[in-house]
Amino acid sequence: AAQDAAPAAEPQPAQGSAERLGSDDWYAVYVNDTKAGHARTRVVELGRDDTGGGFRTESDTLIVVSKGGADIQLRLSSRIVEDGAGRVLSFVQTQDVGGQAITTRGTAEGARIVLDQNGVAGEVAYPEGALGPAATDRRVAATGLAEGAVVDVLTFATDYPGEGARMTFTVGAPETRTIIDRNLRLHRVSVRNERSAARVLTMWMDGTARMHESASSVPGIGALRMVRTTEALARSMTSAAEIASRALVVPDRGIDAPRRTTRVVLRLSRSDGETFAANVPPDAQQSVGDPDASGAREVVVREPRVPEDVVFLRRPVEDAALAPYLARSAYLGPDDLQARRLAARVVRRETDALACARRIETFVRSFVSDKSLDVGFATAAEVARSAEGDCSEHAVLAAALARAAGLPSRVVTGLVYLPAFSAEGVGPRGAFGYHMWTEILVADGVWLPVDAALGGFDATHVALGRSDLAATSPAAQMYLRLMEAVAALRIEVLEAR
Repeated sequence: AAQDAAPAAEPQPAQGSAERLGSDDWYAVYVNDTKAGHARTRVVELGRDDTGGGFRTESDTLIVVSKGGADIQLRLSSRIVEDGAGRVLSFVQTQDVGGQAITTRGTAEGARIVLDQNGVAGEVAYPEGALGPAATDRRVAATGLAEGAVVDVLTFATDYPGEGARMTFTVGAPETRTIIDRNLRLHRVSVRNERSAARVLTMWMDGTARMHESASSVPGIGALRMVRTTEALARSMTSAAEIASRALVVPDRGIDAPRRTTRVVLRLSRSDGETFAANVPPDAQQSVGDPDASGAREVVVREPRVPEDVVFLRRPVEDAALAPYLARSAYLGPDDLQARRLAARVVRRETDALACARRIETFVRSFVSDKSLDVGFATAAEVARSAEGDCSEHAVLAAALARAAGLPSRVVTGLVYLPAFSAEGVGPRGAFGYHMWTEILVADGVWLPVDAALGGFDATHVALGRSDLAATSPAAQMYLRLMEAVAALRIEVLEAR
Protein backbone atom coordinates (compact mmCIF):
# COMPACT_ATOMS: atom_id res chain seq x y z
CA ALA A 1 0.00 0.00 0.00
CA ALA A 2 1.16 3.53 -0.72
CA GLN A 3 2.45 5.51 2.23
CA ASP A 4 2.61 9.25 2.77
CA ALA A 5 6.22 10.34 2.30
CA ALA A 6 7.86 11.64 5.45
CA PRO A 7 11.30 13.09 6.03
CA ALA A 8 13.88 10.76 7.50
CA ALA A 9 14.65 11.12 11.20
CA GLU A 10 16.77 14.23 11.65
CA PRO A 11 19.99 13.95 13.69
CA GLN A 12 20.00 16.28 16.67
CA PRO A 13 22.99 18.59 17.18
CA ALA A 14 25.42 18.07 20.00
CA GLN A 15 24.96 20.19 23.08
CA GLY A 16 26.02 23.74 22.26
CA SER A 17 26.36 23.03 18.54
CA ALA A 18 25.67 25.99 16.24
CA GLU A 19 24.42 23.75 13.45
CA ARG A 20 21.53 21.34 12.95
CA LEU A 21 21.28 18.92 10.04
CA GLY A 22 17.99 19.41 8.25
CA SER A 23 18.32 16.83 5.48
CA ASP A 24 20.95 14.71 3.77
CA ASP A 25 19.69 13.08 0.58
CA TRP A 26 21.43 10.82 -1.95
CA TYR A 27 20.19 10.26 -5.50
CA ALA A 28 20.98 7.80 -8.25
CA VAL A 29 21.40 9.64 -11.56
CA TYR A 30 20.27 8.06 -14.82
CA VAL A 31 21.16 9.43 -18.27
CA ASN A 32 19.12 7.85 -21.07
CA ASP A 33 18.29 4.94 -18.73
CA THR A 34 21.97 4.32 -17.94
CA LYS A 35 22.96 4.58 -14.26
CA ALA A 36 25.62 7.21 -14.95
CA GLY A 37 26.28 8.87 -11.60
CA HIS A 38 25.03 10.10 -8.27
CA ALA A 39 24.08 13.30 -6.49
CA ARG A 40 23.87 14.47 -2.90
CA THR A 41 22.05 17.43 -1.35
CA ARG A 42 22.61 18.41 2.26
CA VAL A 43 20.82 21.24 4.10
CA VAL A 44 22.18 22.51 7.41
CA GLU A 45 20.38 24.97 9.69
CA LEU A 46 22.81 27.48 11.16
CA GLY A 47 22.53 28.63 14.76
CA ARG A 48 22.17 32.24 15.76
CA ASP A 49 25.26 32.28 17.95
CA ASP A 50 27.67 32.51 15.01
CA THR A 51 25.75 33.60 11.92
CA GLY A 52 22.54 35.24 13.06
CA GLY A 53 20.63 32.23 11.76
CA GLY A 54 20.24 30.87 8.30
CA PHE A 55 20.92 27.82 6.16
CA ARG A 56 23.76 26.21 4.27
CA THR A 57 22.87 24.09 1.24
CA GLU A 58 25.56 21.77 -0.08
CA SER A 59 25.17 19.82 -3.32
CA ASP A 60 27.42 17.55 -5.30
CA THR A 61 26.62 15.82 -8.60
CA LEU A 62 28.85 13.41 -10.53
CA ILE A 63 27.94 12.10 -13.99
CA VAL A 64 30.08 10.03 -16.35
CA VAL A 65 29.42 10.41 -20.08
CA SER A 66 31.05 8.98 -23.18
CA LYS A 67 31.95 11.19 -26.14
CA GLY A 68 33.66 9.70 -29.17
CA GLY A 69 34.67 6.64 -27.17
CA ALA A 70 36.25 8.72 -24.39
CA ASP A 71 34.74 8.73 -20.90
CA ILE A 72 34.44 12.16 -19.27
CA GLN A 73 33.53 12.88 -15.65
CA LEU A 74 31.27 15.88 -15.13
CA ARG A 75 31.17 17.14 -11.55
CA LEU A 76 29.27 20.10 -10.19
CA SER A 77 29.45 20.99 -6.51
CA SER A 78 28.21 24.04 -4.66
CA ARG A 79 27.78 25.46 -1.19
CA ILE A 80 25.33 28.33 -0.62
CA VAL A 81 24.91 30.15 2.69
CA GLU A 82 21.80 32.27 3.18
CA ASP A 83 20.35 34.20 6.10
CA GLY A 84 17.00 33.47 7.71
CA ALA A 85 15.18 35.62 5.17
CA GLY A 86 16.73 33.77 2.22
CA ARG A 87 19.26 36.38 1.12
CA VAL A 88 22.46 34.68 -0.01
CA LEU A 89 25.51 35.66 2.00
CA SER A 90 28.16 33.61 0.20
CA PHE A 91 28.60 30.75 -2.24
CA VAL A 92 31.23 28.47 -3.72
CA GLN A 93 30.73 26.53 -6.95
CA THR A 94 33.14 24.16 -8.68
CA GLN A 95 32.60 22.89 -12.22
CA ASP A 96 34.94 20.05 -13.11
CA VAL A 97 34.78 18.72 -16.66
CA GLY A 98 37.20 15.90 -17.33
CA GLY A 99 39.50 17.01 -14.51
CA GLN A 100 39.52 20.67 -15.54
CA ALA A 101 38.11 22.52 -12.53
CA ILE A 102 36.86 26.09 -12.35
CA THR A 103 35.90 27.35 -8.89
CA THR A 104 33.83 30.49 -8.43
CA ARG A 105 33.47 32.09 -5.00
CA GLY A 106 31.10 34.92 -4.16
CA THR A 107 30.54 37.04 -1.07
CA ALA A 108 27.65 39.46 -0.72
CA GLU A 109 28.76 42.91 0.43
CA GLY A 110 25.74 45.18 0.61
CA ALA A 111 24.22 45.55 -2.85
CA ARG A 112 27.09 43.81 -4.65
CA ILE A 113 28.65 40.36 -4.88
CA VAL A 114 32.43 40.17 -4.91
CA LEU A 115 33.59 37.27 -7.09
CA ASP A 116 36.75 35.23 -7.38
CA GLN A 117 37.08 32.66 -10.18
CA ASN A 118 40.29 30.66 -9.91
CA GLY A 119 42.02 33.74 -8.52
CA VAL A 120 40.49 36.22 -10.98
CA ALA A 121 38.40 38.95 -9.33
CA GLY A 122 35.05 40.29 -10.48
CA GLU A 123 31.97 42.03 -9.17
CA VAL A 124 28.22 42.00 -9.96
CA ALA A 125 25.16 43.57 -8.40
CA TYR A 126 23.11 41.35 -6.09
CA PRO A 127 19.85 40.37 -7.84
CA GLU A 128 17.42 41.98 -5.43
CA GLY A 129 14.73 39.64 -4.20
CA ALA A 130 16.61 36.48 -5.22
CA LEU A 131 16.18 33.70 -2.66
CA GLY A 132 18.57 30.95 -1.71
CA PRO A 133 17.62 27.27 -2.15
CA ALA A 134 16.41 26.71 1.42
CA ALA A 135 14.11 29.74 1.29
CA THR A 136 12.83 28.63 -2.11
CA ASP A 137 11.93 25.22 -0.69
CA ARG A 138 10.14 26.88 2.23
CA ARG A 139 8.18 29.06 -0.17
CA VAL A 140 7.01 25.97 -2.06
CA ALA A 141 6.25 24.01 1.13
CA ALA A 142 4.18 26.93 2.45
CA THR A 143 1.55 26.20 -0.20
CA GLY A 144 0.90 22.83 1.40
CA LEU A 145 1.56 21.52 -2.11
CA ALA A 146 -2.14 21.75 -2.79
CA GLU A 147 -3.10 20.66 -6.28
CA GLY A 148 -3.17 23.68 -8.59
CA ALA A 149 -0.92 25.83 -6.40
CA VAL A 150 1.56 28.01 -8.33
CA VAL A 151 4.71 29.56 -6.88
CA ASP A 152 6.73 32.08 -8.88
CA VAL A 153 10.08 32.97 -7.34
CA LEU A 154 13.37 34.57 -8.30
CA THR A 155 16.06 32.17 -7.11
CA PHE A 156 19.76 32.78 -6.62
CA ALA A 157 21.75 30.94 -9.31
CA THR A 158 25.47 30.33 -8.86
CA ASP A 159 25.90 30.22 -12.65
CA TYR A 160 24.26 33.67 -12.93
CA PRO A 161 25.09 35.40 -9.63
CA GLY A 162 24.22 38.86 -10.91
CA GLU A 163 20.89 37.91 -12.47
CA GLY A 164 19.20 35.06 -10.64
CA ALA A 165 16.79 32.62 -12.26
CA ARG A 166 13.01 32.95 -12.44
CA MET A 167 11.39 29.64 -11.46
CA THR A 168 7.71 28.74 -11.56
CA PHE A 169 6.47 25.74 -9.56
CA THR A 170 3.07 24.28 -10.49
CA VAL A 171 1.67 21.57 -8.22
CA GLY A 172 -0.22 18.73 -9.83
CA ALA A 173 -2.12 15.78 -8.46
CA PRO A 174 -0.53 13.35 -5.98
CA GLU A 175 0.92 10.17 -7.46
CA THR A 176 2.26 6.90 -6.14
CA ARG A 177 5.99 6.48 -6.82
CA THR A 178 8.34 3.67 -5.77
CA ILE A 179 11.27 5.10 -3.82
CA ILE A 180 13.80 2.84 -2.03
CA ASP A 181 11.43 -0.14 -2.31
CA ARG A 182 8.53 1.80 -0.83
CA ASN A 183 5.41 3.07 -2.56
CA LEU A 184 5.04 6.72 -1.59
CA ARG A 185 2.30 9.25 -2.26
CA LEU A 186 4.15 12.26 -3.65
CA HIS A 187 3.15 15.56 -5.19
CA ARG A 188 3.94 15.93 -8.89
CA VAL A 189 5.45 19.41 -9.38
CA SER A 190 6.28 20.94 -12.75
CA VAL A 191 9.13 23.44 -12.56
CA ARG A 192 9.88 25.94 -15.31
CA ASN A 193 13.34 27.51 -15.03
CA GLU A 194 14.36 30.25 -17.46
CA ARG A 195 18.05 29.61 -16.80
CA SER A 196 18.16 25.85 -17.14
CA ALA A 197 18.99 23.91 -20.29
CA ALA A 198 16.13 21.61 -19.24
CA ARG A 199 13.54 24.38 -19.22
CA VAL A 200 10.85 22.12 -17.73
CA LEU A 201 11.66 19.76 -14.87
CA THR A 202 9.18 17.37 -13.28
CA MET A 203 9.75 16.66 -9.59
CA TRP A 204 7.96 14.43 -7.13
CA MET A 205 8.02 16.01 -3.65
CA ASP A 206 6.79 15.19 -0.19
CA GLY A 207 4.89 17.67 1.96
CA THR A 208 8.08 19.39 3.13
CA ALA A 209 9.14 20.07 -0.50
CA ARG A 210 11.85 17.44 -0.30
CA MET A 211 12.51 15.98 -3.74
CA HIS A 212 12.32 12.20 -4.08
CA GLU A 213 12.50 11.93 -7.87
CA SER A 214 12.98 14.19 -10.89
CA ALA A 215 12.86 13.84 -14.66
CA SER A 216 13.89 16.19 -17.46
CA SER A 217 15.26 16.29 -20.97
CA VAL A 218 18.55 18.12 -21.55
CA PRO A 219 19.46 19.09 -25.14
CA GLY A 220 22.68 17.43 -26.21
CA ILE A 221 22.50 14.89 -23.38
CA GLY A 222 19.03 13.36 -23.40
CA ALA A 223 16.76 12.08 -20.64
CA LEU A 224 18.02 12.88 -17.13
CA ARG A 225 16.42 11.22 -14.11
CA MET A 226 17.27 11.32 -10.41
CA VAL A 227 15.82 8.97 -7.79
CA ARG A 228 16.32 9.29 -4.03
CA THR A 229 18.04 6.23 -2.57
CA THR A 230 20.68 5.17 -0.07
CA GLU A 231 24.29 6.33 -0.28
CA ALA A 232 25.48 2.82 -1.09
CA LEU A 233 23.03 2.40 -3.98
CA ALA A 234 23.65 5.93 -5.28
CA ARG A 235 27.39 5.30 -5.52
CA SER A 236 27.13 1.82 -7.01
CA MET A 237 27.17 0.46 -10.58
CA THR A 238 27.97 3.59 -12.57
CA SER A 239 28.50 3.33 -16.34
CA ALA A 240 29.31 6.03 -18.88
CA ALA A 241 26.28 7.29 -20.81
CA GLU A 242 26.92 7.79 -24.53
CA ILE A 243 25.98 11.31 -25.64
CA ALA A 244 28.01 11.96 -28.81
CA SER A 245 25.17 11.24 -31.22
CA ARG A 246 22.82 13.53 -29.26
CA ALA A 247 25.05 16.51 -30.00
CA LEU A 248 24.48 16.10 -33.74
CA VAL A 249 21.78 17.61 -35.96
CA VAL A 250 21.31 15.81 -39.28
CA PRO A 251 20.24 18.20 -42.07
CA ASP A 252 17.80 17.37 -44.86
CA ARG A 253 20.72 17.00 -47.29
CA GLY A 254 24.49 16.93 -47.24
CA ILE A 255 27.00 19.64 -48.15
CA ASP A 256 29.79 18.82 -50.57
CA ALA A 257 33.33 20.05 -49.76
CA PRO A 258 32.17 21.98 -46.65
CA ARG A 259 35.62 23.35 -45.78
CA ARG A 260 35.64 25.20 -49.12
CA THR A 261 32.15 26.69 -48.92
CA THR A 262 31.85 30.46 -49.30
CA ARG A 263 28.07 30.86 -48.89
CA VAL A 264 25.49 28.66 -47.18
CA VAL A 265 21.77 29.34 -46.69
CA LEU A 266 19.99 27.38 -43.96
CA ARG A 267 16.46 27.27 -42.59
CA LEU A 268 16.34 26.66 -38.84
CA SER A 269 13.15 25.42 -37.20
CA ARG A 270 11.97 22.86 -34.65
CA SER A 271 11.14 19.28 -35.52
CA ASP A 272 8.57 18.86 -32.74
CA GLY A 273 6.10 21.48 -33.96
CA GLU A 274 6.98 23.94 -31.19
CA THR A 275 7.93 27.54 -31.97
CA PHE A 276 11.61 28.05 -32.73
CA ALA A 277 12.48 30.79 -30.25
CA ALA A 278 16.27 30.54 -30.03
CA ASN A 279 18.26 33.72 -30.49
CA VAL A 280 20.52 33.45 -33.55
CA PRO A 281 22.72 36.57 -33.50
CA PRO A 282 23.52 38.39 -36.77
CA ASP A 283 27.12 39.42 -37.39
CA ALA A 284 29.50 40.28 -40.22
CA GLN A 285 29.45 36.70 -41.53
CA GLN A 286 25.92 35.74 -40.59
CA SER A 287 22.64 37.42 -41.56
CA VAL A 288 19.40 36.26 -39.96
CA GLY A 289 15.97 36.69 -41.53
CA ASP A 290 12.72 37.52 -39.74
CA PRO A 291 10.90 34.55 -38.20
CA ASP A 292 7.84 33.11 -39.90
CA ALA A 293 4.67 32.02 -38.08
CA SER A 294 6.46 28.98 -36.59
CA GLY A 295 9.50 31.01 -35.57
CA ALA A 296 11.63 29.44 -38.32
CA ARG A 297 14.47 31.63 -39.55
CA GLU A 298 16.58 31.71 -42.66
CA VAL A 299 20.28 32.14 -41.92
CA VAL A 300 22.85 33.12 -44.52
CA VAL A 301 26.49 32.47 -43.62
CA ARG A 302 29.34 33.80 -45.74
CA GLU A 303 33.06 33.23 -45.76
CA PRO A 304 34.68 36.09 -43.82
CA ARG A 305 36.09 38.88 -45.94
CA VAL A 306 38.02 41.77 -44.50
CA PRO A 307 37.15 45.11 -46.18
CA GLU A 308 39.94 46.29 -48.49
CA ASP A 309 39.98 49.84 -47.17
CA VAL A 310 40.13 48.91 -43.49
CA VAL A 311 42.97 50.15 -41.29
CA PHE A 312 44.25 47.25 -39.22
CA LEU A 313 44.99 47.64 -35.53
CA ARG A 314 48.53 47.56 -34.26
CA ARG A 315 49.33 45.67 -31.12
CA PRO A 316 49.25 46.12 -28.23
CA VAL A 317 45.71 47.52 -28.28
CA GLU A 318 45.02 49.87 -25.38
CA ASP A 319 41.37 50.87 -25.21
CA ALA A 320 39.32 50.96 -22.01
CA ALA A 321 36.17 50.01 -23.95
CA LEU A 322 37.86 46.76 -24.98
CA ALA A 323 39.14 45.89 -21.51
CA PRO A 324 36.85 42.81 -21.08
CA TYR A 325 38.41 41.28 -24.21
CA LEU A 326 41.96 41.90 -23.06
CA ALA A 327 41.59 40.98 -19.40
CA ARG A 328 42.80 37.96 -17.53
CA SER A 329 40.16 35.34 -16.71
CA ALA A 330 40.08 31.85 -15.21
CA TYR A 331 39.86 30.32 -18.69
CA LEU A 332 42.04 32.81 -20.51
CA GLY A 333 45.22 33.64 -18.59
CA PRO A 334 47.19 35.89 -20.93
CA ASP A 335 49.61 36.61 -18.09
CA ASP A 336 50.38 32.90 -17.71
CA LEU A 337 54.11 32.47 -18.29
CA GLN A 338 53.75 29.66 -20.83
CA ALA A 339 51.03 31.56 -22.72
CA ARG A 340 53.25 34.65 -22.88
CA ARG A 341 56.17 32.58 -24.14
CA LEU A 342 54.02 30.94 -26.82
CA ALA A 343 52.56 34.28 -27.91
CA ALA A 344 56.04 35.82 -28.23
CA ARG A 345 57.15 32.78 -30.21
CA VAL A 346 54.18 33.11 -32.59
CA VAL A 347 53.89 36.83 -33.31
CA ARG A 348 57.56 37.78 -32.78
CA ARG A 349 57.97 41.40 -33.92
CA GLU A 350 54.82 41.47 -36.03
CA THR A 351 52.43 44.25 -34.92
CA ASP A 352 49.76 44.04 -37.63
CA ALA A 353 46.60 42.58 -36.04
CA LEU A 354 45.48 40.60 -39.11
CA ALA A 355 48.89 39.03 -39.63
CA CYS A 356 49.09 38.12 -35.92
CA ALA A 357 45.62 36.54 -35.99
CA ARG A 358 46.57 34.38 -38.96
CA ARG A 359 49.78 33.30 -37.26
CA ILE A 360 47.92 32.37 -34.08
CA GLU A 361 45.37 30.25 -35.98
CA THR A 362 48.10 28.35 -37.84
CA PHE A 363 50.22 27.86 -34.72
CA VAL A 364 47.42 26.55 -32.48
CA ARG A 365 46.29 24.17 -35.22
CA SER A 366 49.71 22.47 -35.19
CA PHE A 367 50.54 22.98 -31.50
CA VAL A 368 47.53 21.04 -30.16
CA SER A 369 48.89 17.77 -31.47
CA ASP A 370 46.70 15.40 -29.46
CA LYS A 371 43.18 15.98 -30.82
CA SER A 372 41.61 14.36 -27.77
CA LEU A 373 37.90 14.34 -26.84
CA ASP A 374 38.45 13.33 -23.20
CA VAL A 375 39.87 16.63 -21.93
CA GLY A 376 36.58 18.39 -21.12
CA PHE A 377 36.82 22.17 -21.10
CA ALA A 378 40.40 23.06 -20.18
CA THR A 379 41.84 26.48 -19.45
CA ALA A 380 44.31 28.01 -21.87
CA ALA A 381 47.13 27.53 -19.37
CA GLU A 382 46.39 23.80 -19.18
CA VAL A 383 46.28 23.49 -22.98
CA ALA A 384 49.57 25.36 -23.26
CA ARG A 385 51.15 22.72 -21.02
CA SER A 386 49.43 19.59 -22.38
CA ALA A 387 48.97 20.44 -26.09
CA GLU A 388 45.81 18.32 -26.19
CA GLY A 389 42.08 18.81 -26.54
CA ASP A 390 39.20 19.32 -28.94
CA CYS A 391 37.64 22.46 -30.43
CA SER A 392 37.13 24.21 -27.07
CA GLU A 393 40.81 23.81 -26.16
CA HIS A 394 41.89 25.17 -29.56
CA ALA A 395 39.54 28.12 -29.08
CA VAL A 396 40.62 29.12 -25.57
CA LEU A 397 44.32 28.81 -26.40
CA ALA A 398 43.96 30.97 -29.52
CA ALA A 399 42.01 33.56 -27.52
CA ALA A 400 44.61 33.57 -24.74
CA LEU A 401 47.53 33.95 -27.16
CA ALA A 402 45.77 36.89 -28.82
CA ARG A 403 45.34 38.61 -25.46
CA ALA A 404 48.92 37.83 -24.46
CA ALA A 405 49.95 39.56 -27.71
CA GLY A 406 47.79 42.58 -26.87
CA LEU A 407 44.85 41.83 -29.17
CA PRO A 408 41.20 41.68 -27.99
CA SER A 409 39.61 38.23 -28.29
CA ARG A 410 36.49 36.26 -27.41
CA VAL A 411 35.14 32.76 -27.99
CA VAL A 412 32.07 31.68 -29.98
CA THR A 413 29.88 28.62 -29.58
CA GLY A 414 27.68 27.30 -32.34
CA LEU A 415 27.39 24.57 -34.93
CA VAL A 416 29.60 23.44 -37.78
CA TYR A 417 28.93 20.95 -40.57
CA LEU A 418 30.73 17.60 -40.36
CA PRO A 419 31.05 15.65 -43.65
CA ALA A 420 29.49 12.22 -44.12
CA PHE A 421 31.03 9.50 -41.92
CA SER A 422 33.72 11.91 -40.64
CA ALA A 423 33.03 11.20 -36.96
CA GLU A 424 31.24 8.75 -34.70
CA GLY A 425 27.49 8.94 -35.26
CA VAL A 426 27.75 10.95 -38.50
CA GLY A 427 25.83 9.28 -41.34
CA PRO A 428 25.60 9.71 -45.13
CA ARG A 429 24.06 13.22 -44.98
CA GLY A 430 26.70 14.49 -42.59
CA ALA A 431 25.64 16.43 -39.50
CA PHE A 432 25.93 19.76 -37.75
CA GLY A 433 27.74 19.35 -34.43
CA TYR A 434 28.57 21.51 -31.43
CA HIS A 435 31.64 23.64 -32.03
CA MET A 436 33.71 26.46 -30.56
CA TRP A 437 36.02 28.92 -32.27
CA THR A 438 37.70 32.26 -31.62
CA GLU A 439 37.22 35.85 -32.78
CA ILE A 440 40.09 38.33 -32.73
CA LEU A 441 39.59 42.07 -33.23
CA VAL A 442 41.77 43.09 -36.17
CA ALA A 443 40.29 46.54 -36.97
CA ASP A 444 37.68 48.88 -35.49
CA GLY A 445 34.50 46.85 -35.42
CA VAL A 446 36.03 43.93 -37.36
CA TRP A 447 36.14 40.64 -35.45
CA LEU A 448 37.95 37.99 -37.49
CA PRO A 449 36.74 34.38 -36.99
CA VAL A 450 39.64 32.04 -36.24
CA ASP A 451 39.04 28.28 -36.20
CA ALA A 452 42.27 26.60 -35.18
CA ALA A 453 40.57 23.21 -34.70
CA LEU A 454 39.56 22.98 -38.36
CA GLY A 455 42.40 25.06 -39.71
CA GLY A 456 40.20 27.81 -41.11
CA PHE A 457 36.72 29.30 -41.06
CA ASP A 458 34.14 28.32 -43.69
CA ALA A 459 30.52 29.17 -44.38
CA THR A 460 29.08 26.14 -42.54
CA HIS A 461 29.73 27.78 -39.13
CA VAL A 462 26.54 28.96 -37.39
CA ALA A 463 27.25 31.24 -34.40
CA LEU A 464 24.84 30.95 -31.45
CA GLY A 465 26.66 32.57 -28.52
CA ARG A 466 29.72 34.63 -27.61
CA SER A 467 31.63 35.15 -24.37
CA ASP A 468 34.68 36.95 -23.02
CA LEU A 469 34.80 34.10 -20.43
CA ALA A 470 35.05 36.53 -17.53
CA ALA A 471 33.88 35.53 -14.04
CA THR A 472 30.90 37.86 -14.46
CA SER A 473 29.81 36.26 -17.75
CA PRO A 474 30.45 32.55 -17.22
CA ALA A 475 30.56 29.82 -19.81
CA ALA A 476 27.18 28.53 -18.58
CA GLN A 477 25.45 31.49 -20.20
CA MET A 478 27.05 30.71 -23.55
CA TYR A 479 26.22 27.01 -23.41
CA LEU A 480 22.61 27.73 -22.39
CA ARG A 481 22.10 29.64 -25.66
CA LEU A 482 23.63 26.74 -27.57
CA MET A 483 21.42 24.14 -25.90
CA GLU A 484 18.31 26.29 -26.38
CA ALA A 485 18.99 26.45 -30.10
CA VAL A 486 19.66 22.76 -30.68
CA ALA A 487 16.62 21.47 -28.77
CA ALA A 488 14.60 19.55 -31.41
CA LEU A 489 16.44 21.56 -34.08
CA ARG A 490 15.68 20.95 -37.75
CA ILE A 491 18.17 22.22 -40.36
CA GLU A 492 17.30 22.50 -44.04
CA VAL A 493 20.12 23.29 -46.47
CA LEU A 494 18.64 25.71 -49.00
CA GLU A 495 21.91 26.58 -50.72
CA ALA A 496 25.60 25.73 -50.41
CA ARG A 497 28.36 26.87 -52.67
